[in-house]
Amino acid sequence: MRLGVGLIATIAALVLGLLIAAAKSSFDTQSGQIKQFTADLILLDDLLGQYGPETTPIRARMRAPLADRIWREKSASTKGTFEINAKSGASAGDSSALAAQRRAAVAPGPRSADQHQSGSDAAAAVCGIG
Repeated sequence: MRLGVGLIATIAALVLGLLIAAAKSSFDTQSGQIKQFTADLILLDDLLGQYGPETTPIRARMRAPLADRIWREKSASTKGTFEINAKSGASAGDSSALAAQRRAAVAPGPRSADQHQSGSDAAAAVCGIG
């Protein structure tokens, strides 16, 4: 009888340990992806800033949802993960509007070699984010 209880307790401990290890692995993976995405966004913002003042509307539009998300998480922890803020009007259709705005903002083309290089770097950063 004691041997059976000991065996069941050992198996339960093993299963619990594996469950905790899997959860930690999943958390570490998601945490790493979030850190990489954040670093890519910071890099893109910096590259767009180097490109010139015509990218200011794009940078502001890129920052607004991120800042809103950070403040909402601090103020109300009861909301679901990655909910869309109804006040901002963000939706899936906004991605095409944002892409059109990006193209329109940089449509005149680079004015200098530095802007050309910054534009190329920004395009590479955007491809890396997606």
